[in-house]
Amino acid sequence: MASILRDLQLKHERRTLESLPYLLYLAAMKKRIAWIVIMTVVPLILVGGYVLSVVWRVSVQEQTNYGRSDLIPLSLRPQKYQAAGTTDSFGQKTYRFENAEGNVIVWRQKLNGFQHVFGSALACYELGDFLADKLFCANEFAEFTFDWNGVEEGDLLDRKKDLANNKIGRSIAEECRHLNLIGNSAEEYIARRCLKSVEHNPLFLAHCRDIRVLALSEAGLGCPGLPKRNIFNAIKDLIHPHGDRPFYNRAIDRKQLTSLSRNHQ
Repeated sequence: MASILRDLQLKHERRTLESLPYLLYLAAMKKRIAWIVIMTVVPLILVGGYVLSVVWRVSVQEQTNYGRSDLIPLSLRPQKYQAAGTTDSFGQKTYRFENAEGNVIVWRQKLNGFQHVFGSALACYELGDFLADKLFCANEFAEFTFDWNGVEEGDLLDRKKDLANNKIGRSIAEECRHLNLIGNSAEEYIARRCLKSVEHNPLFLAHCRDIRVLALSEAGLGCPGLPKRNIFNAIKDLIHPHGDRPFYNRAIDRKQLTSLSRNHQ
């Protein structure tokens, strides 16, 4: 009986020794997987947290300077787009609001332009020109990749408008950096300059139908290779193979925008 127990013990020890390399391999793999998860998840959390902080600060400035926030609603009674459109708004409904630049007229695309100018300025001041540019390029890429309506010609014009306004924001951040402003002083300066740029900077684009948008190049604005179609365009083509094309004819679109701009002037 003792010899049988001894043999069983020896067999168990032999099996343990034989399986030891495999156990060590599993332990090493667990450590590698843990590090991969940490190195992947932590940066995503940090980037997501920073983006949320920018969105929050832009929303606060929208609410303060324009009486409503189109990003994060911050008021139970926001200003409403209920007044008639103007030539500057290309027919979009408007409202008036008193801010540091006077009694200004506000419409949806103009407010969106402020979002891009101020958000880009914050990111550029805090992260630098290169990272701010890439962060907002990534925003455009994600927005158009997952647009379930598909990417249309109007979307492409709107994207150029956004990229141009981002560039204005980054230039304001450089001004702030040269003045050696920090903390709240820097953010207040950036907010004032962005507000002034929306009303007085001739390079600011308040609507994607502005004829100047046609002359812009995404590559020239620092974002080459952005998608001009997405999977939803392909699905639409399958459902309506003989329907309207997903894009307007460029020449026709140019005539339409030229006509609109002449009326605008």
